Amino acid sequence: MPVFHAEGRILDGRNRYRACLEAGIEPRFVQQTGEASLPELVLSRNLHRRHLNESQRALVAARLARLLTASGANLLTTEFQRSRDQAAAMIHVSTRLVIHATKVIKDGCDDLRAVAATGGSGHQNRDLPRTVHKHS
Repeated sequence: MPVFHAEGRILDGRNRYRACLEAGIEPRFVQQTGEASLPELVLSRNLHRRHLNESQRALVAARLARLLTASGANLLTTEFQRSRDQAAAMIHVSTRLVIHATKVIKDGCDDLRAVAATGGSGHQNRDLPRTVHKHS
């Protein structure tokens, strides 16, 4: 299996690359090309292999929205809202969940962010939006 890269960055195959180096084998590289942005390329190559629940995917989408937005853009701008909607569609979660995940990232306490990142139980995940408001 090759190591996929673009713009000098490994998009898929970081562990294959390391294994090749440790074994003294020359890695096989494939240049990733196309219209998609780097975050979109990384997601398309990697996200399907992760077993993430809906809350975890919403956190990924919230972080992706930030990457898709020009640096320095405020979370309330139309540009961020478009990026948020685009990220939600790419990750297959609702915009509402991405809004809640953005609040967790921005305003949540460390314990809340940890529960969200690990997935916690279904009951904990249902309570995330309410818990954010308690800590705000």
